This record gives sequence, structure tokens and C-alpha cells, in this order.
Amino acid sequence: MDYGGRIAFFVDDQHRVYVEKVMEEASDPVVDRFLAFLAQDMRKHPGTSIAALPASLRDRIAALVGDMDVDLNAEIDGDVALQP
Repeated sequence: MDYGGRIAFFVDDQHRVYVEKVMEEASDPVVDRFLAFLAQDMRKHPGTSIAALPASLRDRIAALVGDMDVDLNAEIDGDVALQP
């Protein structure tokens, strides 16, 4: 089992969402620095670095993806590794 790999989300023409392991480990220095900043901030401020979404944003997200067909019980093709 390989932990810490990258995944990509794809949405097909029928609005189904697929998760695939990214085979190439392309590094983006800007994204890497931003993620390091977030990790550091979360360590420094564990009680305040994560907050609930405001209701208006939650409702807007629901409106944008409300018609997508997502089957949470569908089989996932390929290996899946979850970290605790």
C-alpha cells in the first residue's frame, strides 16, 4: 500500500465524478509552498484554522452541484488507500 500519493477528480458528460491516482508526480512550487503554509498555520492555530462554511456558501455550492449524480456506494476501480 502506498500512502501520500496524489489523486485527481474527473467529471464526465453525465456528471459522474471519478477519482483516479495521478501517475506522474509533477510538483508545482507555488502549490507546494501554499500547502506548506496551510499545514504550518494549522499546527500553530489548531482551534481556529478550520471553520464551518457559512450557510450562504454551502447553499451556493449545493446549487452548483445539485444535479450531479453521485453514487456513494458505487465500486471504485483500482486500489484505494485511506490514511487515518
